[in-house]
Amino acid sequence: MDQGDRTRDDQTAELEALRERVTELEGAIEERRALEGELRRERDRERLYLDVAGVILVVIQADETVRLINRMGCEVLGRVHDEIVGSNWFDTCLPETSRESVRQVFHQLMAGDVTPVEYYGNPVVNAAGEERVIAWHNALLRDEDGRITGTLSSGLDITERLRAEQALRQSEHRFQMMGEVMPLMFWMVSPDWQQVTYVSRAVETIYGRSPSAFYSDPNLWVEAIHPEDRDHVADFYREHHGEPTELEYRIVRPGGAVRWIRDVAAPLRNERGELIQLMGFGEDVTERRRAQSQLQASLREKDVLLRELHHRVKNNLQVISSLIEYQSEALEEAGLETSLKGLLHRIRSMAFIHEHLHRFSDLARVDVDDLVHAVVQNTLQAYAAAEDLATTVRIGPIRLAVDQVVPCGMALGELVSNAVKHAFPSVRRETDPPCQLTVELREHRPGFIALVVRDNGVGLPPGLDWHDSPSLGLQLVGSLVQHLDGEASVESNGGTTVTITFPAGSSMGR
Repeated sequence: MDQGDRTRDDQTAELEALRERVTELEGAIEERRALEGELRRERDRERLYLDVAGVILVVIQADETVRLINRMGCEVLGRVHDEIVGSNWFDTCLPETSRESVRQVFHQLMAGDVTPVEYYGNPVVNAAGEERVIAWHNALLRDEDGRITGTLSSGLDITERLRAEQALRQSEHRFQMMGEVMPLMFWMVSPDWQQVTYVSRAVETIYGRSPSAFYSDPNLWVEAIHPEDRDHVADFYREHHGEPTELEYRIVRPGGAVRWIRDVAAPLRNERGELIQLMGFGEDVTERRRAQSQLQASLREKDVLLRELHHRVKNNLQVISSLIEYQSEALEEAGLETSLKGLLHRIRSMAFIHEHLHRFSDLARVDVDDLVHAVVQNTLQAYAAAEDLATTVRIGPIRLAVDQVVPCGMALGELVSNAVKHAFPSVRRETDPPCQLTVELREHRPGFIALVVRDNGVGLPPGLDWHDSPSLGLQLVGSLVQHLDGEASVESNGGTTVTITFPAGSSMGR
């Protein structure tokens, strides 16, 4: 083999080795590309993990620059990723008021002089200048040689929580201040009454015990209740457990004084409707109950005196009636005897009305249904007309004031008496048409009452002026109408109808 052939063979071998080397390099390059792709995908997954985290994640290098921050951090700071990464964390993201103090702590961490605390709270400032409070959890980052290179911090924005806590503290403070200055005793207890969570200082005035005494011994609530009321109170609260309640009962103060307490309680529930506390207020109502008791006793006394007055008036009228009756028997003049008998009838009517008035339990507003029937029947019997006169009585759902009963009853008696004496010359039920008398007491219009007496008799004499009649009975009716502050009208058409209207109530003006 000559020199040329050897040269060609060497060149061929070198070319083959070069091809193999190129193939190896291509394989290495492909493997590197695959590794780089896997690395990019791994970095993308890491970025995804960082961005979906519900907390701020930030890496701060020893030179104070930001090397990494996640999406949550950008949102809280109100900045885009590229504005933050590479910038000085302290100068860009912290307010001036706390910047240097936090920077000093960071340098101590970098120097290894201090160890990271579990949680560290400090404010950050966003692009709009608003401060947000972040609770940080810090971890140190080290290189292969163990040197500290920076921090990895996770932070939670607690600004709203702090504001809510502050608002709650202010609300509780206002509640406590209100409870301290008001005379009502505010309290809050557990549903089983085994823990007192709050009681205002007014408990000292009402119960004679300090708030701390109830905090240390919740059983004082029960022990302070009067022994005679204790079972009733326990049964009441057991029956109405978890419901709004109101109850009055007695307590015994340490010195033995008995006081009446009004307790108003309401349940406090959480968002699931579960009973978590009972709250309410108590007040000392001893003086109010004493005043009510005195008032009731006074009213009972006045009622007894008033009934005694009615009884004596009735007795006095009966005495006058007896005297007139004895005197009329000794008189021979028929006219005078008739006048005295008329006067006797009127006195007996007054006594009769007072006797019925005495029977009513409520003298402020008198139900007159029975009284009207009784007055009509008594008057008819006095003139022996009860059997021969067809009588109808209609009473509406009204009540008279006590000072209206006597004048109204007297006017009714006079009108019925006048009808019996003058409307029917000969009273007979079998006449055609039958002799009829109708009495009505009803509402005339809102605020006014009407007394109506109607007969189907002969009517009034021609030319009689009812308002200027010589008849003592009609004159008396006119006086009674004035006493009632009322008005009277008369119709005479197929009989006589007298209507008296007067205001409802007890405002007598004359």
